[in-house]
Amino acid sequence: IAELRDESDKDGLRVVIEIKRGESGEVVVNNLFAQTQLQNVFGINMVALENGQPRTLNLKEMLEAFIRHRREVVTRRTLYELKKARERGHLLEGLAVAISNIDEVI
Repeated sequence: IAELRDESDKDGLRVVIEIKRGESGEVVVNNLFAQTQLQNVFGINMVALENGQPRTLNLKEMLEAFIRHRREVVTRRTLYELKKARERGHLLEGLAVAISNIDEVI
């Protein structure tokens, strides 16, 4: 490596590595990956309960399961809120009728 410059600015991170004349860029990059944390690899255990059974899922299956779950949660919450709004609407309709016939109510 001949020179290392930090050219980061408000638009993002940029590090420039100039290598010595005649050196291979691939060798330098491979050494950086091997000897630094420029690139890290780690394993994860993607086990999830699907229909009550533990199952190992890949990333696509995990995302699909999460989206199904979120849709179900949002649907149930929306139906609950709709039920509450209808009950409130029924109550308000009754109050409107009572107010329009206030003399008879009293």
